[in-house]
Amino acid sequence: MGISIKWDITYRCNLFCTHCIKGDQLSNTAKEPSLEEVKQIIDNLSEKKIDYIHLLGGEPTVRDDFIEILNYFDEKGIPFGLNTNGLLMGTDRMLNAVTSPKNFKNIIFSIEAPIAEVNDEMRGKAVFDKTISNLKKLIAYKKEKNYDHFYVTINTVISKTNMDYILPMINYCVELGVDELVLLQLIPEGNALDANITLSFDDELHLVNEIASVYSTVKDKLRIIPRFVRPLAVDYANEVLEQDFPDIEHGCNAGTEFACITNLGELYSCDRYMEATLKKNTPQDLSLIHKTFDEIWRKNEFTDIFSAINQESFYQNTDPCNSCKHLKVSCWPCPVELMNNIDDVYMMKSCIQYNKIIQEHHLKNDCEIIVTDKIIREVASDEEDYILFNTETFETISLNQEAYLIWNELRLMEQIQYNKAISSISDKYSFAFSYVKETIDSLINLNYLREKAT
Repeated sequence: MGISIKWDITYRCNLFCTHCIKGDQLSNTAKEPSLEEVKQIIDNLSEKKIDYIHLLGGEPTVRDDFIEILNYFDEKGIPFGLNTNGLLMGTDRMLNAVTSPKNFKNIIFSIEAPIAEVNDEMRGKAVFDKTISNLKKLIAYKKEKNYDHFYVTINTVISKTNMDYILPMINYCVELGVDELVLLQLIPEGNALDANITLSFDDELHLVNEIASVYSTVKDKLRIIPRFVRPLAVDYANEVLEQDFPDIEHGCNAGTEFACITNLGELYSCDRYMEATLKKNTPQDLSLIHKTFDEIWRKNEFTDIFSAINQESFYQNTDPCNSCKHLKVSCWPCPVELMNNIDDVYMMKSCIQYNKIIQEHHLKNDCEIIVTDKIIREVASDEEDYILFNTETFETISLNQEAYLIWNELRLMEQIQYNKAISSISDKYSFAFSYVKETIDSLINLNYLREKAT
């Protein structure tokens, strides 16, 4: 496995969004690398195993040499993608330049709502119509050329301003024919520092309920990536709401499989760890124009985060991480706040509340299941199905291979708690939570399993 890099290729921008995390840096462009220096950096990177580079800003397309940069990435065989507000994407020249490189993997349009009024409140007057027009041109161009080497994504940053439009946004993405919708948490930094539009936990919980209510009907049409929540939100949806929810992985690979490059060409393990890194280095020490990748990458500051989160004791005092099954499996919480002993970590407070709701639900609703396999006969009717026969009730049930696996798992359990059984079998076989629950309920209804209240 190689390295993924986020590169803020410029802090110039043709918008000034109310929630832009880089809003206070958009004028810091005086020393941005020239085209030749950008190529020098790409040459530098091409000597390493790079899995993917994603271009951000600012707005990458405002660089006069934007197309030349894309062509050079492709020439060097480096997989890449980009974020854009889409305003400059409408010409055939730009559409061809962006979509034709075979190493181009992903284009992300930033759209905050499916209607102009709400989107433009956040992104600027008359932005929505032009962005959507150019997005539709790109999707049509992709179909016309029969390109399948890249996918089209919409990013939506969720705040109090647009939270009531997330379900319509999901439907709109399906209608547009995009591949993916990424729902991002608003970070109260930059232009959003004092805006007071960050979601409360109740807001977040409401959105999880809404998304769970429609996910099963849209999941085959649209990938939804809910980055505004962490894996305990999936457990909440599965176990409390008894509904499917998009999988969530949140990983901190800073300094191992991830790095970031600023608009000035400086390399960091993470943009949230820049200040700490600059305490021990000058900007020139970190410049890919003046230093090789390895000269910078091997600095001690690039191992700080890796060293911290791989200590067994690092999360031992952090609730609920210290008892969470997702820790270092699908969730590696951002360690910077913990390294700096910041107590008010929103993510942790959110997880604590999910955990509390889930535990309270299990206390109210859990029951013990008893397998009545001593009175059950079974036969394999063919390679696909199995027939169970209850010798007391004379009921039969036909199970497909997946349902039979669930039945077998239940028989192997010495003591079965209803909710725990559903969760563990879902995890083991990657079955939908609702499918496992439906199968177990059917077995209970026909007395192949019996409930015993605890």
